[in-house]
Amino acid sequence: MLKLNCNYILSPIVSPDIYAYACLAVMFVFVIYVLVFYRSLVVYLGSAGLVFGGLLNAGERLKTGCVRDYFSFFELFSYNVADILVTSGIILIIFGIEKYENRSSDRR
Repeated sequence: MLKLNCNYILSPIVSPDIYAYACLAVMFVFVIYVLVFYRSLVVYLGSAGLVFGGLLNAGERLKTGCVRDYFSFFELFSYNVADILVTSGIILIIFGIEKYENRSSDRR
């Protein structure tokens, strides 16, 4: 079931264009920080998922003002492929950081 998602945080006071650009800026700063301080294949893969998913969502939000969600889970929330990439990317980054921190503490 296709659902248009035109809502986002701060939508009453921030335009979709500014919101999309601000999200991209925050995402890129976060990814650069993670890539500099946590060198791991899992973190690299998670960062790629986060960047590609974020770019897809931001591009669609800039183009149409909304994001199309294709997957509905029990009518509680809706997802699209970009959301799945972002979510899996964040999970991989958290897992990679935890693994990196455990490995670093074992060396001490």
